[in-house]
Amino acid sequence: MSGKTISEKILSAKSHTDAHAGDIVVCDVDLVVGTDASSPMAFDYFRRMGGNTLFDPARVAFSLDHYSPPSTPKTAAFHAEVRAFAKTYGATVFEVGEGISHQVDHSRLPRFADLTTLQAQSSGVMPDTKALPR
Repeated sequence: MSGKTISEKILSAKSHTDAHAGDIVVCDVDLVVGTDASSPMAFDYFRRMGGNTLFDPARVAFSLDHYSPPSTPKTAAFHAEVRAFAKTYGATVFEVGEGISHQVDHSRLPRFADLTTLQAQSSGVMPDTKALPR
């Protein structure tokens, strides 16, 4: 393969390594974005690992966009858990109707308008290429 894919370029820059498909890398993170669908599970891991602070609350945001509006008591509880976690640790919450997680980080958090963000999805990692390293 002659060049790098866009994901390899982003992950190489953010991990300060020469990353290639299949590599596992540890990256610097510009912005962490969680949703009502995935965040409750991440909170469980955070607690199990002994987490008690966020690396930078101003760089952590949650979007209530997957179950909006919540259609069951269980999904309403996910929203309550996200709000409580964000309040405890000082993170931002985008409420139901404020936008989709893949959009609100850049449009509603202007300090991140030109930065690269990676968002975990159940279908994989989705790079946002707004500030692709060249």
